[in-house]
Amino acid sequence: MELSAQSHPAMEKLIKDVMDVVFSEDSPRFADEVMSQSEHEVHCERAWRNLLPELRMWLRELSGLKGSIWELVLMWMDD
Repeated sequence: MELSAQSHPAMEKLIKDVMDVVFSEDSPRFADEVMSQSEHEVHCERAWRNLLPELRMWLRELSGLKGSIWELVLMWMDD
């Protein structure tokens, strides 16, 4: 349990940094149309476009785990 307690501030900072990027107004935007590009370039652009939605999904999923994690922590602390 000590390892988790020591790493908690670092994890909290990482999550805050990710949230700052996800919700930043300055996050890069790509043009809607893909001009004549190689297949690799198209793949890279699509992957980049999906990055922020993917981070938002992970944020929602991880936020939903908070209650379950606290239940487990409290259960282990009682032992």
